[in-house]
Amino acid sequence: MLATPSLGGNEVRLWELGSGINTITLYGHVGGVTAVSFSPDGRTLATAGTDMKVKLWNIATQQELATIPVIVEFPTLSFSPDGRMLAVGEMTGDNRRIQILHAPSFEEIAAIEAKPDQTKRPAR
Repeated sequence: MLATPSLGGNEVRLWELGSGINTITLYGHVGGVTAVSFSPDGRTLATAGTDMKVKLWNIATQQELATIPVIVEFPTLSFSPDGRMLAVGEMTGDNRRIQILHAPSFEEIAAIEAKPDQTKRPAR
């Protein structure tokens, strides 16, 4: 599967590599989408946009898991090899920033969602 961002729109398209067919389109960002990154296990997709937010998606259910505000306007993304951290960076003009986020596991997200009275904060 291949994920492509849409800087001119607010969607992310997922493509089946064998057929070249756009099988899933995810909507959620307010502005253009600048970056996408699959977690090492392939279960989670991180997307980042000009709305200064990172969104985590469950690929199997196509559901948004979390929205995380970030400090960069044109972010790039990369998961650590073990999938436990997500780096958000920007290198445009004079802007050179990096923000490291804790990438929640499905178990952590499920534990937070099981307690509806808690504020959802799956990323640190």
